[in-house]
Amino acid sequence: MMKIGIIGNGKSANRYHLPFLLQRKDKIKVKTIVTNNLSNKDFGRGK
Repeated sequence: MMKIGIIGNGKSANRYHLPFLLQRKDKIKVKTIVTNNLSNKDFGRGK
């Protein structure tokens, strides 16, 4: 299993990267999401 971290919590991470990674739970584990923008605290998936 590969453990990864994501830098940034922008549109690309929420719309493309995270959904792709979360579909492969048997192969990839998202361990950390790091953002410099403290006002954007919603790490949930996009609507």
